Amino acid sequence: MHTLASLREKLMLEWTYHSNAIEGNTLTLRETKVVLEGITVGGKSLREHFEATNHRDAILYVEEIVAKNEALSEWYDGATQMHPVERAVELHTRFVKIHPFIGGNGRTGRLLLNFELMKAGYPPAIIQKEDRLEYYDSLDEACVSGDYSSITQLVANSVQRSLDTYLSVLRLRNN
Repeated sequence: MHTLASLREKLMLEWTYHSNAIEGNTLTLRETKVVLEGITVGGKSLREHFEATNHRDAILYVEEIVAKNEALSEWYDGATQMHPVERAVELHTRFVKIHPFIGGNGRTGRLLLNFELMKAGYPPAIIQKEDRLEYYDSLDEACVSGDYSSITQLVANSVQRSLDTYLSVLRLRNN
């Protein structure tokens, strides 16, 4: 049975694993867990180790600024009337389209997506490695045509998966 603290760790692990795997990191879910516990994995590069620990640290930072109720000053002026999932998707897509960094744009964009969701009281949308092709196709569609429907549906499904995880833990705790 998961406690709320272990649920947070589970979601952080899955978020880190899947976000890095989408970008080509070869650590398995189990290896990512071990790396986050401070143990190195033989045969894996330091870069892959740092991607895992740095992503976890970025999640902790996102949680911290959400807790402080901080807002972003760029990307989405006037978008406050949108549904939080739509607003988060548009922020993510616009950031990825700008592609401001040499590397890490996808991971940073997904952190921004979840910052916006968590700020609105939603759990993080963990876009899974298995959804990689659908994710990139729907993201490309949104960037090229401005049609956000596919990427919004993918993110909404990811949020629902996280909500289902939370609810199953709460049901277990209350029984």
